[in-house]
Amino acid sequence: MDLGASFTDVPGGTANWTFTDQTGNYNDKSGSVAIVINKADATVTVAGTTVTYDGTAHGASGSATGVEGEALAGLDLGASFTDVPGGTANWVFTDQTGNYNDDSGSVEIVINKKELLVTALNNSKFCGQNNPTLLVSYSGFVNEENEEVLDTKPTASTSAVIGSTGTSYVVTASGGIDNNYDFSYTPGTLTIVGVTIDASASSNPVQLETTATLSAEVTPAVAGVSVTFTLSEYNNTNTGTFTQSYTATTGSNGIATVDVTNLPSDVYKVTAVAGGGCSESESYLPVYDPNGGFVTGGGWIQSPGTAMESGATGKANFGFNAKYKNGKNNMTEVDGNTNFQFQAGDLHLKSISHDNMSLVISGAKATYRGVGTVNGAGTHKFLLIAIDGDISGGGGVDKFRIKIWKNNSSSVLYDNKWMTDEDSNDATILGGGSIVIHKPAGKGNGKAMEDTSVTTNEIIEVEAEPIEILNNLEIAPNPVTAYANIRFSLKERLKADLHIYDLNGKLIKSLYSGVVSADQVIEVGFERENLMSGIYICKLLTGDGRSYEKQIVIK
Repeated sequence: MDLGASFTDVPGGTANWTFTDQTGNYNDKSGSVAIVINKADATVTVAGTTVTYDGTAHGASGSATGVEGEALAGLDLGASFTDVPGGTANWVFTDQTGNYNDDSGSVEIVINKKELLVTALNNSKFCGQNNPTLLVSYSGFVNEENEEVLDTKPTASTSAVIGSTGTSYVVTASGGIDNNYDFSYTPGTLTIVGVTIDASASSNPVQLETTATLSAEVTPAVAGVSVTFTLSEYNNTNTGTFTQSYTATTGSNGIATVDVTNLPSDVYKVTAVAGGGCSESESYLPVYDPNGGFVTGGGWIQSPGTAMESGATGKANFGFNAKYKNGKNNMTEVDGNTNFQFQAGDLHLKSISHDNMSLVISGAKATYRGVGTVNGAGTHKFLLIAIDGDISGGGGVDKFRIKIWKNNSSSVLYDNKWMTDEDSNDATILGGGSIVIHKPAGKGNGKAMEDTSVTTNEIIEVEAEPIEILNNLEIAPNPVTAYANIRFSLKERLKADLHIYDLNGKLIKSLYSGVVSADQVIEVGFERENLMSGIYICKLLTGDGRSYEKQIVIK
């Protein structure tokens, strides 16, 4: 019997069968039957995925196999995704053989954010500078990406400001936003490098009604350091100060400057501060008036134990005068002499010169600077402050201060008001003698200005009058070693008495007494004899009640 054809693939077919007798005993026979083959379900396996963002596309994975395990074509795995959060992959199996049913489905493709390590970079600046640009570095970018792909870039910040004075501050990175990256932050450090500041250039004297330049130099010499200058002035009653502040920034040479105008004649304290206070320096700015008068003084103070490192105490004698030279070419030169002798401390200062432009007279106070010898040797700097108690604001008592230090050094040899600001009115009350600030005639309270013909060693105490009756009062030589001539003349006929006093006011010698005609020159001799070295006062008394004084220095 022949069963006819057989079929493998869908849909099958018709099997035409025949029977052919082989024995001779039977009739042959034939017919047909349907062979039906239905489609099978393919084995389709599709899987989703969960990955971390890596900049490449991710989709479903899978396969389709037949009933005999053969691989089948026609499987479409659907969309793939690159960015977070991924998405749904809708897959479709379309049979290519005709033997399998089509199929479809979906799986999830999950893409998680990649961690990006952001580190705030360490940086530094000098104290008083603006913060540098703060930067960050990255670790973790994939597929050759960089910060340009980020939706919002992280930034670095710090609590340090231009005035911060600490040595280091935390730099914080924050603020990054992106669809594909998570941010992990590591802080950095901003180191503040210290500077030193020197305001000594602010002490250059300036003439009244000119521009003063406040100047300070920072070391190292760097640009961009903020410097605050504070200008302060003690008032005449010493109850407070006038202050004014200015801000400037250093240039590439490390120097900051500020111009100040319209400063009255006085000595001003200049405080220069770098940044918020990492370094500070002080100096004293004299604003002088060459036509503002002159100052004379002689006497003694009780020197305190704090004036010298030795702790010595006792009487200290002084005598001085200082004025600006006359003439338009000499308006900055300070003429005069200064002597200070403290026997208990074995210290005798004798001036060599007075600093140009250093004499400042402000109300009842006069200050000036100079250079001198100590005990006949060396070159030493000194500052003298004198307060005339008879002038308004002087407090009714004369006061004296002198500060002496080694040249080109900050080592102080003597200061009867140790550690007191140089622009203060704090000085020692005289134990004897007097200080006189001579004002130009017609310029307020105080003594009359001396006649320009009088030599620079004069000390004149005269109430302001329209007519001056002294022609001259001269001593030569002065200082005196053994003998000197004293000469004087008056503009009017008056009785005159000429005496020598010590600094305590004790009469030492009477040299002349009699009536002097107008313009008559009187000359008398003065012998040192047994007088000790020191400063003495030659006093001329006239019949109209006036007195004129001049220092005599005996070596």
